Formats: sequence, structure tokens, C-alpha cells
Amino acid sequence: MMHQVNFLPWRERRQRRCLRFWVLISVGSLLVMTLAWLMTRLTLENANHIAALHAAANRDLQQILAQREKPLRQALQQANNRQQWQARHARTQAWQPRLQAVAARFPEQAWLTELTWQNTTLTLNGQTTAFTALADLNDALRELPGLKPAKAGKTGRDAQGRWQFTLRLEGADAATP
Repeated sequence: MMHQVNFLPWRERRQRRCLRFWVLISVGSLLVMTLAWLMTRLTLENANHIAALHAAANRDLQQILAQREKPLRQALQQANNRQQWQARHARTQAWQPRLQAVAARFPEQAWLTELTWQNTTLTLNGQTTAFTALADLNDALRELPGLKPAKAGKTGRDAQGRWQFTLRLEGADAATP
């Protein structure tokens, strides 16, 4: 007689082991995919959160800079105004020696009724009792350093017989009055 071998328990164990293996593989794969999905989601949320923080920080910085910009612009404008005033003041002060030289050379028979200075032009309006004093004044003004020779303007006599004159002097160069 032949002995019969029963393979059913062995097959059953083998099927259970195979089933357990594939269940573990499936559950492990599902677990790995779930972890990967969670990691991706957390990474994206962190990136969005960081981007929102950067945007908020940039907005705050822009507000702070805008608040600080106004006083700085005002200070810069004041500094520019002060510098322009100093430049105008220096140009005005540069005329002082010239005007003193004009006063020193002015003949006794002549006097000024008006003195105008605009940009680099000095205009002298005055009166004299003698026409020769006007010629002496012209000669004296030609010798002044830093001024071009005088250009005679309107000259005439008034009702009292005095000579009225207008002389125009220009600075030798436009940069330095």
C-alpha cells in the first residue's frame, strides 16, 4: 500500500506565508506612500508659511522704509537748500571787494542813485556835477580787477543841470562774480 502524503497543511502554511508577505508588502507600500504624501504636504505647507512670513516681513520693511524716507528726503532737501544758499551767499560776498574798489575810486563830484546787481552784471545809476567826473569814473572802473570795462548806458542832463549816467559792468567770468 501506498502511503499517502497529505500536502494540505503544508500548502495552507505556504499560502498563509505568501498572503502575509503580500499583505506586508501592500501595507508597507501604502504606509510609504502615505508618509511620502504627508512629507510632501508638510513641505508645501512650510514653504507656503515661509513665503507668507517673507511677504509680511517685506510689507513691514516697506512701511518702515516709507516712514523713514520722508524725514530723510526733507533733510536732504534742507541740505540742498542750505548748500544753494551758501553758494549764493559766497557769490554775493565775492562782490564785496569789487564794490569797495568801486567806492574807493568814485570821484567826489559823482554819487550813485541806484546800484543793481543781477547774476554777473553790476549796473550803476548816478549823477555828477561835471562831465569830466564821468570820464574819470569810467577810467577808474576800467582798472578794476575781475570786471570787464564799463558799458555806458543812457547819459543826459536833468532839470538842475546835473549829468545823469548809467554804467553796466560785467564779471570777467560767469562762474566767479
